[in-house]
Formats: sequence, C-alpha cells, structure tokens
Amino acid sequence: MAQVQWKFQEFPWRFWKKMGNFIPWLKLLRQTLFYNEFNSLVVVLETIAEPMFWFVDRFAKYLGPIFVTLVVMATTSVVVVFYTCLLPHEIELSYFRTVFHLTFGHWLLINIVFNYLMACFTDPGHPPPDVPEIVSICKRYFFVFCCFMFTGTIYVSCTGYKHFAHHYYGEKADVNQHAPAFHHSDSDIEVEYTDKLFHDAVIIEFVLCTGVALALLLLILWHIRMISVGETNVEVHINKKEKKRLKKKGLIFKNPYHYGFWKNWKMFLGLNNGRI
Repeated sequence: MAQVQWKFQEFPWRFWKKMGNFIPWLKLLRQTLFYNEFNSLVVVLETIAEPMFWFVDRFAKYLGPIFVTLVVMATTSVVVVFYTCLLPHEIELSYFRTVFHLTFGHWLLINIVFNYLMACFTDPGHPPPDVPEIVSICKRYFFVFCCFMFTGTIYVSCTGYKHFAHHYYGEKADVNQHAPAFHHSDSDIEVEYTDKLFHDAVIIEFVLCTGVALALLLLILWHIRMISVGETNVEVHINKKEKKRLKKKGLIFKNPYHYGFWKNWKMFLGLNNGRI
C-alpha cells in the first residue's frame, strides 16, 4: 500500500517529464513532414488564401456587372426618394430654392450618370507590344465620377438633414398615432402606411448618402495622392518595394513617371499641348 501511494505522488512530475519529451517529438514530426527550405510566412498566407484566389479567378468576370448593378440600384433609389420626398418640400419654401434645386440638382445628376457610364464602358487602352516602356495616358472618368458622386451625396445630405432630424427625433414616436388602436379604417391604414414609408425613406436616404460621402472622400483623397506623384494602385506597392530594396544598397529610388505635382495634374486633366 505504501509503494502504491509513493508512485501516485510521483505521477505529476513523471507526466510532465513524458510531455516534455513528447512535445519536441511532435515538433520534429511536423518539420519532417512539412519542412520546406523556401517556406515563409508569406508562402503560408498565400496558401491559406488559395481558395479565395480560385474564387476570384473563376468568378471575377461576374463581380463587375454585379457591382455596377448595385451602384445603379442605390443611385436610382436615392434619386427617387429625393424627387418624391425631399424636393416637393423644398419647392414649397421659395422660388429661389426651386430654381437652385432644378438647375444644380439636374446638373449633378447628368454628370454623375455620364461619367459613370464612361467609366464603365471606356476601354482603358493597352500599350503597344513593341514598345518596352511607355507613358500611357488614359481617361480616368472614374475619378471624375467619384468627385461628382461625392458632391451629389453631400448635396442630398445637406438638403435632407432637416427632414432627417425632424423624423428621427420628432416624428418617429407619432407615426402610429393617427387612429385609435382598437379601430382602423382603410383610409387611416393607408395614411399610416404612407407616413411610415416616408419616415423610413427620409432616414435611409440621409444615412446612406452620409456613409457613401465619407467613403468617397477617403477614396478621392487616395486618388489625389496617387495622381500627384504619378502612380497607380499597383505601382504604389511596386515602388514601395523598390524603395526598400534600393535603400539597402544606399541608392535612392526615383519614379520615372513622376514629373512634378503640377505637370502630373496637367497630364491627368489633359491640359497639355497648348491648352494651358
């Protein structure tokens, strides 16, 4: 009995001793089965992301039309709510407001639609195959579309803010108080449904436009930075790696397509060849 008691007391340290030998054996087994001299964290992350790459390769051609459709639907809903809910109230206030909204609002809408269609259907172009290096200038309708869309969302948000504040803070509690709870006529139900729909549309309009305006602002600032230094999204990462590589050799990287702030913008806006 004393001998059994003695071995039971030794169990904890014997167990940890066995585990201390077992864990290195597992590590050795893993390295034996999976070790690669060229393995690194980047390779591991690329291997993990391989299913995502496969999905993009197979279905990337469908993502473009899907996003285009979503943008068209969102923009159309904003325009419909503006015409049906916000614009009638603005027209009732003054003649000046009526003229302003009908001119400025339609000018923005025309520019948004035009630049979006041009961004979707304009061929970006390809450099000639027999020229190794070429400075290709393309019509970046997308940037102009972002600027007009940002202006449009700010315009709608500013126009609808007072209606949003009124419905969000004031009228929300009164929407369902048009008739007693025990009786509703058909006309009362119709009015209640219309008010509730108007209430939700005004709130969604303001929240959607404000959120899109913030996202577009960040996107525009990023594009302004790239245009100012003569880079594209891909070149940002390539040039960053080149800077690090040359810095280790004591050299300084210079972007061959960076002609200076003003000249970059003149080339981007097509203001060369004697136009300015």
